[in-house]
Amino acid sequence: MPVQARRRPHTKSRHGCVRCKQKHVKCDEVRPTCGTCVRYEVPCAYPSRQPPRASSQTRGQAQGVDDASPETTAPCSNSNSTSPAPGPTQTGTGSLSPAPGANHHPRSMLTLWEFELLHHWIINVADSFDISPGVHRAFRDNVITSATRFEFFMHMILILSALHLALTKSPKFTEQHRAFIMDGCSDSMAAFQLEATNITEDNCEEIEAFHSLGAIYALALAQFDRTDRSTSEETVVDEMVQIIVLMKSNRAIKDTAHPIVQAKQTNRWVMEEDIFIDAEGYPGDDELINAVGALQPWIDTADDGEVVRGMNTRGAAMVSESISYRLRRNFRPFVWPNLVDDEFLGLLTGRNPMALVIFAHYAVILDQSKSLWWCANWGVRIISAVASCLPDKFMPAIAFPLRSVGLA
Repeated sequence: MPVQARRRPHTKSRHGCVRCKQKHVKCDEVRPTCGTCVRYEVPCAYPSRQPPRASSQTRGQAQGVDDASPETTAPCSNSNSTSPAPGPTQTGTGSLSPAPGANHHPRSMLTLWEFELLHHWIINVADSFDISPGVHRAFRDNVITSATRFEFFMHMILILSALHLALTKSPKFTEQHRAFIMDGCSDSMAAFQLEATNITEDNCEEIEAFHSLGAIYALALAQFDRTDRSTSEETVVDEMVQIIVLMKSNRAIKDTAHPIVQAKQTNRWVMEEDIFIDAEGYPGDDELINAVGALQPWIDTADDGEVVRGMNTRGAAMVSESISYRLRRNFRPFVWPNLVDDEFLGLLTGRNPMALVIFAHYAVILDQSKSLWWCANWGVRIISAVASCLPDKFMPAIAFPLRSVGLA
């Protein structure tokens, strides 16, 4: 009896890219760019974070990068395997293999696309933090080592590198980078919070550093692609309030990690001399402190209740206090957001006039850091937004911020 030929089973592409689905063609699901999009030289984007299907060969392998397991070939991969482990070792071909005895599984390989982003971090992004030898070394060396150990850390480094390409208007920025940025890093944030439930000497530096990286990410992301978005001036205020909320939520975790970092006798990333300056301050600090001090009569005579006046008094005092810490300029934008009360943020959301005035004075600190790629024009944007929604009788109270950014 003749043997009947069996029909070759059809394997459906369930997690293919958007273009392949639109064209009703099978997608090999290789990321960041599938084989079909490579062949036709068109942008490739995926609709979700679904993991790519197992593939015997990735595009990175075809260009000389070591073999990778399926779960490590997507640039937006956000594994929640975050238990600390000994640092991985790097081969000469781009493979990142965990050291013997590792008790969790960080990614074992970088795709060529990811490797280029990591290289961009080392060569370009890390230099933007060259404010002291210790800080530069931390962002150039320690951060990379930690990224090979913790997936949430790696993803944050890669997405910040892509944002740096975008905000510095690099000709190397592509639609792939845009799609990667837009995919976000909510899974990385969740993995960070999970890791933070068990802070030890092995992960305390990463937990503390991720607080700063997350703040930089939020400030940079809000400026990404602004020319393609229609936003009112007032939206800028709400955006910054949300960023401050994020900073404050991560600050509680950082405060838990900090004593453990301080107690470490060796292998600390940065020392106090890397963070603080020896001089009395920066040019313009005295003028800003005097301008903030001159706000108290405005606060006292505003049509607010005693409780609100007290909130505004504390908010203004926190601006002066943030300057008194004598931090290096890269760190100064983060101080006031972490000091200010949650109730004050409610006043900003409710557009309390004096809260907006105080907010404009904090924006002067942001403008002092405008040379930083992730800070850029935040200062002038906030001051302009405050001026657009502030009642006319309060406009004299923001004369100093307007003059400081050239809007007077």
